[in-house]
Amino acid sequence: MEELPEGPVSGIAMSYDCAVTGVDYVINRTPNPSWGIKDFVNSRSHILAYCVSGKAYYRVNGTSHRVVSGTLIFLTKGLPHTGRSDHDDPWHFVSAAFQLAALDEESANLLKDLPPITHNVPAEVGNLFYQMRVAWEAKQPGHQLQIRGLLSLVLSRAVEEHTRPALSAPHARRVAAITGHLLENYATVYSVEELAQMSGLSPSHFRVVFKKVTGMTATNYQQHIRITKATEFLSSGEHNVTETARLLGFRDVYYFSRLYKRVTGINPSRLAKG
Repeated sequence: MEELPEGPVSGIAMSYDCAVTGVDYVINRTPNPSWGIKDFVNSRSHILAYCVSGKAYYRVNGTSHRVVSGTLIFLTKGLPHTGRSDHDDPWHFVSAAFQLAALDEESANLLKDLPPITHNVPAEVGNLFYQMRVAWEAKQPGHQLQIRGLLSLVLSRAVEEHTRPALSAPHARRVAAITGHLLENYATVYSVEELAQMSGLSPSHFRVVFKKVTGMTATNYQQHIRITKATEFLSSGEHNVTETARLLGFRDVYYFSRLYKRVTGINPSRLAKG
């Protein structure tokens, strides 16, 4: 077996494929010792908030959290939460309510796994919230577009913070070597046993490590790669549905079409331009 590459982990693609589709508001909350919410549910929007200074206390999913400067809060739509400001050192925070669309089922599940509270996020995140606040208050032409882009950057930083421990986990390089191989050989479907043998791990251990590092099972990961490549081929206008299915190793074009629609929600023929 070839020796696995040294150096940083690369080639692992946790999709988190989503788009910010609308912004409801951006609010700058100055310190207020009496601020608080109890069992609040925002059924319309997702919420991102950043603690600029001071302290607050949150309870989400039965877990209590202490919020301090540099803490990022991500509350998905419909998630009940309770929060209150510290009376002696009330928090100053900026929050944004927005609409978010996951572009595939795996991404939707991954987004749900993002923690509601992330401490010590990079200072850049605070600056992104400051830019959001300024853009919302000024409401210059294109401000919605600007804020959607800033929110996307904040979410990407949240994903980075969430996935960093997994990418430094034992055997992450082995998984990176496997995912790199799958990306290059997208037309071939491998069994878990074949991939485990390639990685030098037992099938049971491989399943655990692969899911921890990528957020997907090996089967779903391969499907995600093939659907992504299919979208590239079809959108380019260079290949029709039949050609795309063949390039991806599908023997039955009708099965490919059904699978593509089940995963993406649209018929592949809608993307084909040829």
